[in-house]
Amino acid sequence: MGLIASTTKGGNAAAVITSDPINSTGGRFICLAFGYFTEVGTSVISDNKGNVYVSLTPAGPSNKTRLFYCINPKVGTGHIFTGNGALNYGSATAMVFDDIIGGVQGEAGGDSTAGPVTATENHELFISSVVLAAAGGTPAIANGFTIAGGLPFNTGLYVGHSAAYKKQAIAGPETAIWSGGITTSGTTLAAFKEMPRFPDPNETHIAWEHFNHLPTDYSPVTLSHTYEDEGRSFNETTTTPPERWECTFPGLDYNEMLIFDNFANRVRLSQPFLFVDKWGVLHENVRIETYERSHNRNISWSHNVRFVLVKYP
Repeated sequence: MGLIASTTKGGNAAAVITSDPINSTGGRFICLAFGYFTEVGTSVISDNKGNVYVSLTPAGPSNKTRLFYCINPKVGTGHIFTGNGALNYGSATAMVFDDIIGGVQGEAGGDSTAGPVTATENHELFISSVVLAAAGGTPAIANGFTIAGGLPFNTGLYVGHSAAYKKQAIAGPETAIWSGGITTSGTTLAAFKEMPRFPDPNETHIAWEHFNHLPTDYSPVTLSHTYEDEGRSFNETTTTPPERWECTFPGLDYNEMLIFDNFANRVRLSQPFLFVDKWGVLHENVRIETYERSHNRNISWSHNVRFVLVKYP
């Protein structure tokens, strides 16, 4: 999972910025990074797919940089992004990710450094942008970020910028540190949290004792009617019935048990989450159908948990 497409464009004073078309098919999250001189009026970021973008806090005392994002966007070929010209002397990079984002975890701003911003969950996506206040230098960023795009300062047309991202494996603090001989006026850093994920044995180091992809049950999606002559008719409301998995984890100590308790209390029955099965296949929009906890007789300190997970059509 990660960046699947990006495009960069510069404006001209208060002119509208219109990107080149890209293929955003497969995108689940879009972030646009802007560098600009001043904001004249109200900035409106849009695209030709009808998506709505949320603005984060701008950074910089004079020239500024700002991130805009959209979760679960409409995507496809010929995707064009537009800034309405309120971000004066602006340039921008649009980044399309296939990461399944649940919301903003935190953000920070500064001059050439922004942060730290601390992830509270594994797999958070960090995005940073920097505005270039003068010509010269080549943007570089530390701490394992990857630059997705940018433009150099172009006198009389637009201020420059650079945008970068990093997918963090294990939750912790992150700082964006830009360098490369550039003249900066503002840097921003934002962390976007992933949709909740079922505790993964590869990360918790708690192996499941029993993993069972349960047999397909068509009864919930099959309507049946019995006639007077005892004949019957059947009608399937969908060809995709609910999918279920049973997972058990035995012999847990108290802290290990809390990992599953806390997850169950977080998502309850109503909130969907991501689930990586025994064969490494990622399933989206899975829910808890059953969560049970017990312990063996006379061994109250050893806990067993059992889940039945379900994905509805």
